[in-house]
Amino acid sequence: MTSVRLADLEPVGLLGDGGQGVVTQVRVPGAFPGPMAFKRYEPGVLRELEHDVLADMIAHPGHAGPGFRALLETQLAWPVALVRDEHDTVCGFLMPQAPEVFWGNLHLPNSAGTLTPVRLDYLLNPPEYTNRINLLTSPSLRLNLLLDAARMLLALHADDVVVGDLSPRNFLFTTFHWRCFLLDCDAMTVRGRSPLPPVETPDWQLPSGEPVGTKAGDRFKFGLMVIRVLCSDQSLRDPEELRPGFPALADLARQAQLAPDERPGWDEWIDAIEAAKPGASTAVVMPAPPAPVTAPPAPVTAPVPPPAVPLAPAPPVRPGGASRPLTMRQWAVFALVLVVVICIIGLVANKDHQRPADRSGTTSGSTPFDTGAGEDEPTAYPTRTQPTTAPAVPVAPSAVGIVTLPAGADGTAVAVGRMFDQYFTGINNRDWDATLAVYDPAGGIVHADNLKERSSFIDSMTTTTDDDVVLWSVQPGGAGVLARITFRSRQNAGFGPKGSENETCLRWDNTYSLSGDATGYRIYKKTKGTHAPCPSG
Repeated sequence: MTSVRLADLEPVGLLGDGGQGVVTQVRVPGAFPGPMAFKRYEPGVLRELEHDVLADMIAHPGHAGPGFRALLETQLAWPVALVRDEHDTVCGFLMPQAPEVFWGNLHLPNSAGTLTPVRLDYLLNPPEYTNRINLLTSPSLRLNLLLDAARMLLALHADDVVVGDLSPRNFLFTTFHWRCFLLDCDAMTVRGRSPLPPVETPDWQLPSGEPVGTKAGDRFKFGLMVIRVLCSDQSLRDPEELRPGFPALADLARQAQLAPDERPGWDEWIDAIEAAKPGASTAVVMPAPPAPVTAPPAPVTAPVPPPAVPLAPAPPVRPGGASRPLTMRQWAVFALVLVVVICIIGLVANKDHQRPADRSGTTSGSTPFDTGAGEDEPTAYPTRTQPTTAPAVPVAPSAVGIVTLPAGADGTAVAVGRMFDQYFTGINNRDWDATLAVYDPAGGIVHADNLKERSSFIDSMTTTTDDDVVLWSVQPGGAGVLARITFRSRQNAGFGPKGSENETCLRWDNTYSLSGDATGYRIYKKTKGTHAPCPSG
């Protein structure tokens, strides 16, 4: 079917409202088995629309190669039918909706409690932002998403399809199996022809004078995407910011900014990203811009002692003596050293006015990991028996949400605690997307994008409430680290685990193998687990 009547569409709800038109969810009885997305163009856009090119785009899968056809099922919002109004004039087209796995319960303004498309441009922000919106990320996740995007572009280019307006805003992604979903396919160029005049996203434009809608243009913009996704930055262009963690990718990103015929091909990108994955857990990525020195946030990783000589580094010098402006990474180092200097001076000047930390390890009224602007993180102060010149050393919080941490928890334990807090809080709040997001699909416990496994998990947990969660230890092992945790679960009779189906209160002692790193852990598998009825009384 290449076209349908506007009158045959049954509206379901609004999906989006962009510059070219409105996208709604519709049903088309007798034509498509499930809901579809309908993009109705604005009148001004319709005047520029090449109807025959859009019709050819709809017919393209019939003679496309296997790589392109494999993307159609789950990774492309490709046009499938024209929509004609009462005057038999094309007014828009139908396309598949993004699968459920590409939607999440993000904590965004005005979207509480609703599923939201998870766009790749959310990753162009520092970890503080992604954590706040309930999006766990890591260097490994970012590399795997870039790898999938490169493979998609390889398949598209092999069929002479050019994205043109390539930017993270047009990509959705899932953390479950590291896949991307490409939007705005009607703006692409197929065999040199595009249904609409090509456009570019601001700050993602090609070099001046270079034509839009070419394969070389896609390769240029992909180089920018690699820099910005791995460095958590909206507008960064300097490939050198990648070099500390990903030197080979920095070389390719620089090559992508050369003349069109000198830019790296997709095989080069794929090989380089694959090679970077084993070291992703220790890779250095772009830090957040330095905070004002008047209210520096406390680090959430293990504390690092100040340098022996706290002097600001001199800016690098180019050959010939010309000074070079500091990079953002160097400004971050400069600000950090300056903060240390100010803290030491403040402690020396106020050594007779130091106050002790309370027994919980946090100062009165503080909230661990609250990154609100202008609010101080909890800080432990030295007692009078310590040298009065010793710098203040942050103490890890005693708990993350509902998870009690082990004594002296370091940055790894805090990150593990944060992950388990998301897991157990998600169960208690029936926020299944947040709960299932912490399972690593490679571990095989639950594949959240498998509807049968997802439904089975939700059914088994639908009456469960967990509390008294204690993280006892975190140590190297398994897929990355091993974490031992105890908790109490309460559930209705008939919903207990096998062998204890009718128990309504159980005490658990589990050890999990976790994958990932301190920027985001996931449950890989359970290596040990016991449970027993809660003590009476």
